[in-house]
Amino acid sequence: MPDDSESRDRKSGGEDPRQLLLRQMRALRAGLDPAVVERLELAKQGKVPYDHATAQEAVRQFLASKQDGGKFRTRLMEALRKPRKD
Repeated sequence: MPDDSESRDRKSGGEDPRQLLLRQMRALRAGLDPAVVERLELAKQGKVPYDHATAQEAVRQFLASKQDGGKFRTRLMEALRKPRKD
């Protein structure tokens, strides 16, 4: 009766399981969108990735919903121009 290592060798074609796993991981990663990989790397570093275009559109829609004749937008733009006090 063959031992477990012989059985594993036959299933993986005799290839080291670690090498097989690494090869499979490389193949999966190669199929990912580079932007997604970049976002994942940022998330791993504790940085919160966001989509700049989506954020801009959300702010545009928010400002468009204000019914104050643009006063809030003006105050917001003035506040954003001021240097931050940290």
